[in-house]
This record gives sequence, C-alpha cells and structure tokens, in this order.
Amino acid sequence: MTPLTNRLGLRPRIARVLAAPAVAAHDRSRRGRAGRYTDGIAPRSPVPGSGGAFSTATDPEQPARVMVFLDYENAHRGGLEAFWPRGTSRSQGHINPRRLGDLLVARRSASGLASVLAEVRVYRGQPAPSRQPAAAAANSRQTVAWERLGQVTVIRRPLRYPRNWPAEPAIEKGIDVRLAVDLVRLAYENAYDVGIVFSADTDLLPAIEAVIDRGGPHTEVGAWKDSTRLRIPGQKLWCHWVNISDYGLIADPKAYTRGRTN
Repeated sequence: MTPLTNRLGLRPRIARVLAAPAVAAHDRSRRGRAGRYTDGIAPRSPVPGSGGAFSTATDPEQPARVMVFLDYENAHRGGLEAFWPRGTSRSQGHINPRRLGDLLVARRSASGLASVLAEVRVYRGQPAPSRQPAAAAANSRQTVAWERLGQVTVIRRPLRYPRNWPAEPAIEKGIDVRLAVDLVRLAYENAYDVGIVFSADTDLLPAIEAVIDRGGPHTEVGAWKDSTRLRIPGQKLWCHWVNISDYGLIADPKAYTRGRTN
C-alpha cells in the first residue's frame, strides 16, 4: 500500500487493488462469467421501430460501435460509497473514462459480441473560477487530460451555487437532461450501435425507454457491484457490474490540483 492509502484508512483489499500493477482490461474481462453475457441480449443492429424513427443502416459484418454515457458525479460518488470508507475525501476515487470504456468493450468482445469503442461521453459539473478557483482549475486540467486519451468527450455545465454557499454545497444543474438528450439525439443520428449508460440516476430512464421503444440502438447500463442499478420493468436491460478489481483498473489517481495533466 502507498502512504496515501494508509493515511486515508482505505479498506485493505481496495488498497491492494489500487497499489497493484495495472492489468490490461482485455485480459481481466475474460475472467468470470463471460458466457452469461449473451443471455437474452438484443442483436447488435437496431431493430426497426415505430414509424422508422431510427436508422437501421448498420453493417452486421462490422463490430458494434459502443458509446458510453458516463454520468460522472453520480458514478464518482457511487464508487466512493461502494469501495471507500465513509468520509473519504471527494478528491479520491476518480475514474479514468477511457479505461472504463475499454473495459466495457472488452467484456462484450470476450463474450463473442464483436465491439469497438466509438466514444466515452463524460457529463459533469464545472466549478466557477470566481468561487472555487482551485477546484475549477483542477476540473479543467482533468478535462484536458481525459480528452487527450482519445475517444473521450467531456461535456460540462456550470455548477449552481445556492445563496448560503459554501454552507450549502454547489449542485449540478442540467447534467442529467443533457445526457438524456444526447442519448436520444445520437441514436437518431445513428452515431452508435450500443449505448451503455453508467449511472444510477432514475431520471435517465425515460430517455433509455425512448431509445428502446422506438427500436433504437441496443442499450445497456453500468453500475458498481452490489450497488443500485437502473432497471426498466419488463425489459431485459443488461447491466455491466463493475467490481472492486475492475475499479482498481479504471482508477485515475492523478493529483490534478498540482497543475499538471501528464
């Protein structure tokens, strides 16, 4: 364990995972119950929907284009709650979005569903430099670093500050709406064959239902192991459970407050 994990009082197993050498997501994804992934899964090509709203012009001979929609604040908070001790600083537990996308795509491919990563779209709030200069600078440096990884797009919206801030924390505003709109819009534009929504925010369910009901691209969800996941009654909505070992692989331990992005 590193001195940092010792000071944080990190759960011993988590500390071992985060301190261990990185293992390729492709190799890790082949372990476990990969054979169950295809149970009840929909075809990679969109199914014609009511009124032909979505394009079905995908080539079944080509790998499925996977687009990950990452509700970052929801996922970051959920990871802290699932794998870190209560009270851990929010500066810990960050996620590398490209590694997450690669992990999810490798799982599909290992299960016999040829897939390629089209894009990871990260949705998150943006601190105001006038109120939180250090946080705003770190947020921007993190955005630059992530987008340099390739196939990562970060969509930010300004945080809303209540009148009694900082006694009451700033909150995200419009992030879930933007993610929902993009999920449907990009489906209409035939920008992806498989959409994976990584979030536990039930406000996103109407958008997922809209894509499914209109015969759009195949849709899946992602969640931390043994935590809350998105469900639609009557639908086989596949969930990619990300466990503690996976969490160590996709961690982003960089200290962006130090003014470096590489």
